[in-house]
Amino acid sequence: MDRLFVALCAFVFGSASALADNSDTKPQGPATTPSGTPLIGDFDTTSTDQDRAARAGAKAKWDKMTPEEKTAAKRTMAQKRRAELTKPLMGDFPTRAGEPGYVGK
Repeated sequence: MDRLFVALCAFVFGSASALADNSDTKPQGPATTPSGTPLIGDFDTTSTDQDRAARAGAKAKWDKMTPEEKTAAKRTMAQKRRAELTKPLMGDFPTRAGEPGYVGK
């Protein structure tokens, strides 16, 4: 009885794998996101070279700055980051009675 069960299972799984054969499908092109941006490994080397050149230029500019200029630049960047993180996500909603668009209880 066990041998019959094993043979039946082998037949079922063998039939399923034969039906699932996708050898007649066309090969796909390079992988991209829905917006068309290539996935990792498919990027254009010119953009990478431009990014490296821009980074090298920024590093050279940073190295020429005095310590006071570096401190001021760091403060400015921190203020920009803080302002970006504290602004409302979906717009400025009126929160007080009397403001246009206020919906209160």
